Amino acid sequence: MSDREKNIIGSKTLKYMISNQLENRKDLYKIAKGQWSKSSYKGIGFSLAGSVVIDPIANMSTRSIGEFSWGGAAETSFWVDQKEKISVVFMAQMLGYPHSQNIRDDLRTLVYQALI
Repeated sequence: MSDREKNIIGSKTLKYMISNQLENRKDLYKIAKGQWSKSSYKGIGFSLAGSVVIDPIANMSTRSIGEFSWGGAAETSFWVDQKEKISVVFMAQMLGYPHSQNIRDDLRTLVYQALI
């Protein structure tokens, strides 16, 4: 670790923070059934840091297990995929824009397709 890099949180604390906190390791689909957003949340748990991927196959995505993320109403979002060493912050401001329905999913797909 260089002089500029410093841990600000312990590795065990981070692991706990980004692990699924839902009872019996359920996913949000079993609890929310899409009532909070456009996503169905199949294969997505909930951590202390936001949503967390617990089953990419159920989610029908290329996301990694453990990827954590959160999104806002105006299509803002972030995600961190430690396995692929990706951190993305997306700051669109498109509240109610009719073409924004899948923009976050499209961005995620494009980022993962660009990996070599």
